[in-house]
Amino acid sequence: MKSFISIDQLGTPPKLEKLWALMDEAWRSCGCRQGHFNSKKYSSFYSHPVWELNGLFIEQDPESRRHRELFVQAIVARSPQKILDYGGGYGSLARLIAEGCPEATVHLFDPYGPSSSSESFERIKILGETPYDLIVATDVLEHIHDPLRLLEQWSTLLTPGGWLLLANCFEPVILCHLPQTFHLTFSLPVFSKALGMQYVGPVGDTHAIWFQKVSTTNPCWPWLRVQEVWSQFLYPYRRFWQRWGAAIRRRFHWG
Repeated sequence: MKSFISIDQLGTPPKLEKLWALMDEAWRSCGCRQGHFNSKKYSSFYSHPVWELNGLFIEQDPESRRHRELFVQAIVARSPQKILDYGGGYGSLARLIAEGCPEATVHLFDPYGPSSSSESFERIKILGETPYDLIVATDVLEHIHDPLRLLEQWSTLLTPGGWLLLANCFEPVILCHLPQTFHLTFSLPVFSKALGMQYVGPVGDTHAIWFQKVSTTNPCWPWLRVQEVWSQFLYPYRRFWQRWGAAIRRRFHWG
């Protein structure tokens, strides 16, 4: 297990691809499967020492640091009084948010995260009914077997007019990025709107995006599930057209 702790394993400077390879090794060793959620195996995987290595990498990687700083700037500009960092792991982002918003209450919730805490934010184990002015979730939805239910939970936890900052990587770079979530690359704004949250726009030049709670909804879940299946079906075609559409239009002089 100790071999997973040293940042030196990732090279000099640390290489993200080597970290991904170690994560895939841990995923397989824990017996996890992309098509089937097993709580015990997932708990074993997300409490694996490789995530401590991931935390060390995030702290040192210049691009990761730059993105976190831009997230915090965007959050500070919204002047929230109560903030939830969902899936925040070791608290790197929550700590920066607490420093940037000294008058705000900052909570961190991670269903598989470490039990350590910080003086600058409160690590909570159970999500209650307390509403939040702002929820931030970075690299979360691509790990979830039922992301629509989690979106609904976030919408429920937000105050009217509250903000949701999401940063996702719907790409097959590691095994714990579940392919059944990749369709949200295109349809996340549609499902979020159905759950009461309006797409607002990107967060600077980062991959993060803003949503705002505009209504309290009572979604028709059978219809949402039909839309979800249809979105998953269309995803490979939409992805193909995203990558090759411009070249095809130029080749055949379309548009």
